[in-house]
Amino acid sequence: MSKDRLSLLPTLVVFGLAAALSCARATAIRPRAEIRIAAFHAALAYGMPNVGGAHLHLHHVINCLVAPSNPHFDPHVLEPCRGLGHGALNDVAARSPAHILIIRAFALALRAEASRNFTTVHTLAGRIHTDLLRALAALPKP
Repeated sequence: MSKDRLSLLPTLVVFGLAAALSCARATAIRPRAEIRIAAFHAALAYGMPNVGGAHLHLHHVINCLVAPSNPHFDPHVLEPCRGLGHGALNDVAARSPAHILIIRAFALALRAEASRNFTTVHTLAGRIHTDLLRALAALPKP
């Protein structure tokens, strides 16, 4: 190899490692991020002035909690947790305190999504938000 090509070798190695790390990060399962984003959308649902707006954000919550293969996943709405994992229900250890809270938040989200009563949807969105924040706190520290 010529001297010019050898001088590029360290730069290419650095770029190669950076690319590999960014790919690994993009495919890493990140349940903490899934739960945080779901909680954010639950808060947005809680703050909506109408049922339609709340339902939209509840779909976002559900999409963060389940995998795309789940029948409750809606590919026609935003997927705010795309690339973070397979849904918090699948990515958090089964039967852990956090998992139990996520299951409850999911059940409440389905109930809220089925309701047309603003007070019911509003109340359930607040409970979903609280459960998801508690699930986040119950996760093992990284």
